[in-house]
Amino acid sequence: MHKQFIVLTLVILVSGIIVGCSNGGTIDPVSSEMTAAISAESHHQLWGLWQFTADPEAGTLDVVPLRTTEFHANVLPFLEPPALVNLSLESLEFNGNIIEAGIGLRHPFLGLTEFTGFDVCGVLITNGSVSGFSDTNLMMAGDTDTRLLNPDGLSRWWNPAEFPVNTGTIFGYNDGLLGAPDSLGEYTSTLNGYKYFCDDLEENDTLDMITVDGRGQFTPGQKNVRHFTIELGTDGLIFNYAVDACWEFPTGDPPWTAPDDFGENANRQEAYRIEVTETENSLYNDGDTNGGDLGLSIDVYDWYNADMNTVIVESPGNFDLQTTSVASVGGAGYSTYEIDIPDATPAEGSIDLLISIESDAVDYGGLLLGETVTAYFMYTADVEGEAPGDCNPPTTPVLVDPTNTAIKATMTVDTNNVIHMAYVESAYLYWSYSVDCGQTWVNMGVVATPGPSANFITTATDMASGITEPYVYVVWGEQIYNTTGPKRIKVGRMPISPLGSPLEVLTAWDHPTVSGSTYSYSGAQIAVLADDDIMITSKWKYPHSLHYFLAHDFSDFGTAAEYSISGTHINGGSITYPYGSHTTSLVGDSLGNCYFVNSGYHDNPNIVGTPDYGSFILKYDETNNWWDWEYGYDHSGTSSYWDNLTNGICIDESDNLYYVSQYQVDGSGPYGNDSGTYTLTFNGGIAGSSTYSFIDPIPDLARTVPSAYTNAKYDYEYLYASAVADSTGLCYVVYMNTYNDRTAYYVTYDGTDWNHTLSPVQINNSATEAFIPVAKRGFEDWVYVCYTDYDGAPGDVYFVGIQE
Repeated sequence: MHKQFIVLTLVILVSGIIVGCSNGGTIDPVSSEMTAAISAESHHQLWGLWQFTADPEAGTLDVVPLRTTEFHANVLPFLEPPALVNLSLESLEFNGNIIEAGIGLRHPFLGLTEFTGFDVCGVLITNGSVSGFSDTNLMMAGDTDTRLLNPDGLSRWWNPAEFPVNTGTIFGYNDGLLGAPDSLGEYTSTLNGYKYFCDDLEENDTLDMITVDGRGQFTPGQKNVRHFTIELGTDGLIFNYAVDACWEFPTGDPPWTAPDDFGENANRQEAYRIEVTETENSLYNDGDTNGGDLGLSIDVYDWYNADMNTVIVESPGNFDLQTTSVASVGGAGYSTYEIDIPDATPAEGSIDLLISIESDAVDYGGLLLGETVTAYFMYTADVEGEAPGDCNPPTTPVLVDPTNTAIKATMTVDTNNVIHMAYVESAYLYWSYSVDCGQTWVNMGVVATPGPSANFITTATDMASGITEPYVYVVWGEQIYNTTGPKRIKVGRMPISPLGSPLEVLTAWDHPTVSGSTYSYSGAQIAVLADDDIMITSKWKYPHSLHYFLAHDFSDFGTAAEYSISGTHINGGSITYPYGSHTTSLVGDSLGNCYFVNSGYHDNPNIVGTPDYGSFILKYDETNNWWDWEYGYDHSGTSSYWDNLTNGICIDESDNLYYVSQYQVDGSGPYGNDSGTYTLTFNGGIAGSSTYSFIDPIPDLARTVPSAYTNAKYDYEYLYASAVADSTGLCYVVYMNTYNDRTAYYVTYDGTDWNHTLSPVQINNSATEAFIPVAKRGFEDWVYVCYTDYDGAPGDVYFVGIQE
């Protein structure tokens, strides 16, 4: 903010209501005029100071003014007695030592727009007992102190332990004629809780109701009420109450309009609110051991220069101080700061975090030299009572939903280790979740309708959980088989907190009619990337083509463009005929890169030779809005029509990429899959490495389709494979044996050796089919698997955990 000095001449009203100035100056009690020098370095002003005395037995709260000042002039000698009245108790209730009070403030200057206040805060001043912060001057109220339990923030302004008393300036403190003598000096807290007053807020509103255009104004003549929940401590029943405000004389000539005629210095220099989202919380304390990590995404709302703050997060004894001055993303009036807190040692139950937002201003108007003007907020993080190792998923399949059946299911795991499962039957999308690693499930029933058509079972459903997202996502194709419309892709978003929230659904793509086509979108996949972008890919069947859509926010899905992975959106080569409805897979690495897997006729420019059929991996280039060729595997022969029908891909914590697909050798017949040998083709290596650098096939898994089948189209091997890697890099390959033998198995690969290749480990039990098994990385290196008991008709949905 620019420093400036404005000279004001204000008229003192004959009635004795003396209007003061903001940041400096002197008052002549005899003169009818006052000259003030106002520094824009700080425009905080003390509107008033009161002393509260509580009597819980009588249920009364007495209030006496210690100072009554308008716009900071130290005019106490001219206002007592009597004092101006602009504070009121609108409601009062005692619950033991808890006071519930509605406190009202009225701006006394009706019609004087030039005295519009901004960022007005009612500050509860008490004793403090909590210290140990990085700034050794900070002291705040603790469990045994009188304190505000529902603060909108904490303020250092006007605490009597630091701000001068009897200085002879308008900033000075004087005890009033009423109240206990030297009452200010006994309060030791330098950080005191406050409630924010402005015209936008009703009594119980949260600060997200403050409008950017309103700028937190408190207009003259307006009465605003805020609800205070005050806990009386052991240090007495007397506490003080200060009203802090900001102000600057408006520009231009009267009549003035608020807030438009007030410059930026009329508002506070520090942030006025924050919003905190937990991107990770693995904190635990079981009484014997504690630990875990905490990730925070903090939206800092600042009237000006929201990206020029420094964010400090600390909780002495619970974790080491963390800080950042780098804002990532943001929006209207705010910037987002990411804080990662590793290796915490939290207390049991919950921990309180002090979040300090340092502005680019210093000195507190010259009163606290060298101190950075800072906004303070509290945030409470929950701590689990069980250590991570206490989470044990079922190792034999458990029924997820006793009421609803499905054709296929998919799932994801959020940052709180809650498992979310979506499953489809007919026109309905169902949802269930588990908070105990899959042992028991909460069934939400239908969350979207009409949903995927059961008549076209190749409509794929997949979910993704973002690294910094407070949501889980699901995407599906909506269609009716053997009709020409409608053809749609829909995407849903469900908050991870509170659990059981409604699914918010948007239509990403909508093609009401498709001339001559009885097929539609299939194989829809979604991935929330490390940079919080959201990618959807899908396949259009007849005519065969691949499509994608990149969104920077969930709301973008309703308007952003749909692209085809061809022409200008693929970097060289071509994809002329992608086969199979379930061949798409999608994954992101830690840098925000996105990888897409499919198979079909293509021309990979990195491979010498003629275009052929096989699998390929594409990597998205956001700068050019196209896909680069990351990997390709081609083989000759048009008889291999059904090669690479299924693909699975994952990336581990070290950005190793694992890829598995079905591959047919020596196929013959009109469709290529009538006979032949099938295998799983597996590749593993660092994502982004050169082409072919991570090929590692599995030849000993080859099997031969029984010769008794004249058309083996419905018995091709190794369907719907998934690849999942744990934190050590051990990769699990989960697959369905054949279309007719619907048994699910897994094998593992540690980067050097394969395990279980001669005797794959069965996942489902003998009483259930295991159709389209989906594997996801779970908690503490467990792998979670879901599948449906589908044998031509919708069946039950099952869940099981596997771990080496």
